[in-house]
Amino acid sequence: MYLISDLCYVCLYKIGRYRTTVVRRNLANSFPDKTLADRKQIEKKFYRQLFDLMVESIKGFSLSQKSIDKRVKLVNSSEYLEWLAAGKSCLVVGGHYSNWEWAALAASSFSDSKVAVLYSPIKNIYIDQYIQKKRSKHDTQLVSNHKAAKMFKQFKNTSTAYVMIADQSPSNPKRAHWLTFLNQETAVLRGPASYAKNYDLAFMYVHISRIKRGYYHVEVIPLNMHPSDTKAIHLSQQYMQQLEKMIRQEPANWLWSHKRWKHRPLKD
Repeated sequence: MYLISDLCYVCLYKIGRYRTTVVRRNLANSFPDKTLADRKQIEKKFYRQLFDLMVESIKGFSLSQKSIDKRVKLVNSSEYLEWLAAGKSCLVVGGHYSNWEWAALAASSFSDSKVAVLYSPIKNIYIDQYIQKKRSKHDTQLVSNHKAAKMFKQFKNTSTAYVMIADQSPSNPKRAHWLTFLNQETAVLRGPASYAKNYDLAFMYVHISRIKRGYYHVEVIPLNMHPSDTKAIHLSQQYMQQLEKMIRQEPANWLWSHKRWKHRPLKD
């Protein structure tokens, strides 16, 4: 599998220059204090891990629960486990960082509570149904963002970990929270903060560390245990600050090929 990843690195990055313009612009704007040589090293490492992620994501469709549990371990997350064991629910937010796909597959093994991952449906209904089926085979329930409100009401009295990967660029910048993230004014999805506040769900962050090829550690970090008392924009700040902290520690693990800053701040 990793021979395919290595081949993609040569063909798509070294020769094809896949999205290098986007990656270099994002790195330059995010790390203006780093030298060109430093950013080049991050770029190379990013592409190595990007193609590993691609082949691992495909392989994830056929991995058994035993294989997933062997490769993805929960660490340093006692508060998360105690919260769920007490019959409570939480909203866990993460970013496109490391292998978020395998972390979602492993999530149902971390506790006895229900795990529901909110996602944006793919426009092609047949592909969307196929991916839903494959991603849900490990007892992790996938729920469309369009059905989120209904889901929160349905699971109101059930201990549930709701999971959202929420660092993508909002489709409507007018409804976004605008925050400083990686030295840039950034539009941030309101959804996670609004859900946590409105349904009083303990607000937590999931950090995924890459130990080596095909092996990961998952850590759930509490951000705000009583979000109903906090302004939504402050919850978004807590999430984005934690994500930035992790990116700065291991910058190559984030999805730099995404056009994250395609929106500009709105003028008054």
